[in-house]
Amino acid sequence: MRYLLILSILMFPVFAGAEIYQWQDNNGVTHFSDTPQKNSTIAKLPADQSYRVATTISKEKATNNIYQKLQIMSSVANEKGDVTVKVKSAPSLQKSNKIKLSLDEKVVYEGEDASIFLNNIDRGEHVLQAQIVDVDDNVLISSDKITFNMQRPKIHSKK
Repeated sequence: MRYLLILSILMFPVFAGAEIYQWQDNNGVTHFSDTPQKNSTIAKLPADQSYRVATTISKEKATNNIYQKLQIMSSVANEKGDVTVKVKSAPSLQKSNKIKLSLDEKVVYEGEDASIFLNNIDRGEHVLQAQIVDVDDNVLISSDKITFNMQRPKIHSKK
């Protein structure tokens, strides 16, 4: 087990630095691959576009006596359109309650996990908001709305 861990750590730089090659076939179609082909060149890819959204504190008052605050602590996005959202409440989430996360006014998650993974988010401006609801779906507290822009790189454009 120990050797497997050491081997995987040593192999990481190999995968992290993998090159992407591009070439055109006889019909003028551009192709991309991770292995060099005849007449291929190294593709120039844009830099990783990961970013963090600033932490905010909810200013909305709770409609109950349980929760004092609900925050979207961070949201981290990458170039593939994946977003990880971290939500924090004070006090911690009660067993009979759940978190609802909305993206652009549509509920995209309901559950107890405070770290939520969303994938394949479209390019453009989006709004996130978290809520804690009870078993009857009554909103107990809401976070502020967080606006972020998803930027997904484009590596090929028509000429």
